[in-house]
Amino acid sequence: MTTVRCTTMKLSYGNPDASPLAITKLRKGVRKMKRCQCAPLIAVAALLFAACGEKSSVPSASQPAASVSQVPGCLSSAGLYKSTASLADFTYEFTVSKLSLNFVLPDKCTADSIRFATSYKFEGDTIFVTSIDTATLNARCPCNYLIHAEFEGLPLDRYYVVCTRIDDGVETVPYSRYVFRDDARGTNEEIVYSNGFESGADTAKWIGYGSMQLSNDVPPGGGNRSLFVSGGCTVPHAAFRIGEVSQDSRFMLRFWGKRLFGSGGVGLGFSQSPTSGIGVNVMDSTWTHYESEEIFYCPADSTLWLNVNAGGFVAGAILVDDIQVVKVK
Repeated sequence: MTTVRCTTMKLSYGNPDASPLAITKLRKGVRKMKRCQCAPLIAVAALLFAACGEKSSVPSASQPAASVSQVPGCLSSAGLYKSTASLADFTYEFTVSKLSLNFVLPDKCTADSIRFATSYKFEGDTIFVTSIDTATLNARCPCNYLIHAEFEGLPLDRYYVVCTRIDDGVETVPYSRYVFRDDARGTNEEIVYSNGFESGADTAKWIGYGSMQLSNDVPPGGGNRSLFVSGGCTVPHAAFRIGEVSQDSRFMLRFWGKRLFGSGGVGLGFSQSPTSGIGVNVMDSTWTHYESEEIFYCPADSTLWLNVNAGGFVAGAILVDDIQVVKVK
């Protein structure tokens, strides 16, 4: 079972068309599901389309078997009473035969044991899971609802899962990330940079206008040291030039992070600027493992930079450790 927590800053891309998910594409997919209508032009057509719009776990000739539903009632035992969702509340298991997904949608209590109507859609290597809020009356108590999905007979070893929530016609995407089959992650990824910040040599080639120093506050399995970063208005606070990219490539981030005060995050970009690519906000005051939702497209002959920033107009400080820059094949 893989559990990852992540909050992403929406930043500009080097090539918007190369993003794994375009918002217009997502909205078009949701609207297409809404427009599933049955027109009984003739008796045969009426029979063929009578079940249009109903969810089924029976696959077609080209579609894997699938089942998506909300687990009845509140997920009270998890103790996850929060107003927003994060990828700590998204888990998956992808074996040879089946992909199982579980994710949490926080809301208020309601008298209905089933609050969300669910559906799914395949589009290439992307799986769309949609949850529509059907509750009409809410109580004041918080409640976390669990959505469970299973897919069998998937031909690929990697998929991009987009979990869409619709409340009163308003669409949001609380979760979107890649999932990998258990034995395929290594074949689809290449770690191009990693740093555990165990000695001064690990920051020797880093530059920046902030405060950088090693700390003995470390995450689970994080060795003996982590990196403390704090700064002011001038960025980057800490940056490292990974190098030139010889061919068009896509990259993602993984790291451990801990917020001490204020705000901060880790990013990938074409330059030292924290707004030139993608970034992940460090939100939690306890050590948390983060993975970027977004994939950064880097065209050939570009320079790839890693940056860590904390603070700005308001002071901030974070700790980071075990940073990995991963090339997604």
